[in-house]
Amino acid sequence: MIAKRTIKAWTTRLLMACLAFSLLAVLLFQPATAASLNATPRCGTPYTVKTGDTLAAIGKKFDVKSYTIADGNKMVLPYTIYVGQKLCIPEKDKNGSLAGKYANALAAYFTAGFSPKGIYVQAYNYPKHPVWVKGDNAGDKVKKFVKMGKLNAKNTGNSRVNFTLPTELKDAKSLTVCLKDILSDYNQCVTIPKKK
Repeated sequence: MIAKRTIKAWTTRLLMACLAFSLLAVLLFQPATAASLNATPRCGTPYTVKTGDTLAAIGKKFDVKSYTIADGNKMVLPYTIYVGQKLCIPEKDKNGSLAGKYANALAAYFTAGFSPKGIYVQAYNYPKHPVWVKGDNAGDKVKKFVKMGKLNAKNTGNSRVNFTLPTELKDAKSLTVCLKDILSDYNQCVTIPKKK
């Protein structure tokens, strides 16, 4: 009889302890969930990046902090933006001040053209890490990009860099040339006609 009471008492205590820990876990994790839901700003306006844009200038135009645009578009440092890139401008945020030293970096873009031995690429305001240079015959309907090499603005700055055309692209009348950011996977492309 005493053994049954002892087992019943221990079972009751164990059940109460489990309930208390469960309640504690719910209370502890609830604020973190609410904070993460509020941390992602809602999209207010779509915007296409233009030559000369900076995050700070875009933010000023829409009365939104530049770091809020970066967070809303899941950007990572150095917050590089590209001409033609589609951004979502989050709804207005009146909290905090400018964060990130790259907020005034100009939008990255590039030009390309045919050269005697292949093509040249000239990148402007690109981040200082490598990007893949890829090409496709713009005249055919099948999109098959071929890697032509890497471009690293850290070494080349805004200088022209020449690339040899792969055999698959030597007869192309026009090319689509793309720079693919290795860190962010952002792809920026231009089409160039062949000189006659």
